[in-house]
This record gives sequence, structure tokens and C-alpha cells, in this order.
Amino acid sequence: MTLPIPAIINDYFTAANQHDTEGVVNCFSADAEVRDVGKVIQGRAAIRQWEAASSQEYNAVIAPLAARVEGDQQIVTCRVSGNFPNSPVELTFAFVLADSGIATLEITV
Repeated sequence: MTLPIPAIINDYFTAANQHDTEGVVNCFSADAEVRDVGKVIQGRAAIRQWEAASSQEYNAVIAPLAARVEGDQQIVTCRVSGNFPNSPVELTFAFVLADSGIATLEITV
């Protein structure tokens, strides 16, 4: 099933599932912000470190299940499986897009 999500978000999930750190980073705008597990990651250099560490530690695979739009956010519910307790889990990925890519991404339970 193909979900109605913008191409840049699809690119993000593809790169993340291939554990392609540079591919993930290239989806974000230069001053993007990621909020994940209570941490705030700001800018491409920090996002690169976050993605590389997360990919190595968790070896996660993300399967988008549903998508919707709420205001300026693209909300994607995903099943995430990997090397972590209680895998798989359902997480919500809330994206705000800008002309230059993903401006913000918040990942929540």
C-alpha cells in the first residue's frame, strides 16, 4: 500500500531503512530540528551524528502504516522494529516541511 505522503518524507523513510546516514541528512533543511526521546537535535551536523548513532545502536526498520495532515504537519504512524526493548513499537513521526526539505521532525510514542 502506498501512503499519500510527500516525496521528501518517503525519501527519509527509504534512506533510514537503508541505514543511509547521508541520505537521511540530505532530507533535512540546513537548520532543521529533530525531537526524539526527549532530545532536541539541531542542524545537519547534529542530525548526522544522531542518525548514525541510532542506526548503529538500534538497526531499526520503519514501516509507515497511516498518514494524515494536521495544520502544517504531516503525521505518519509507523511500526518500528529493531534492537530495542518491546520491539516492534508504533511511533508517530510528525514532519513540518520547508522549501529546502524537512524543517522539523518529532518522533513520539
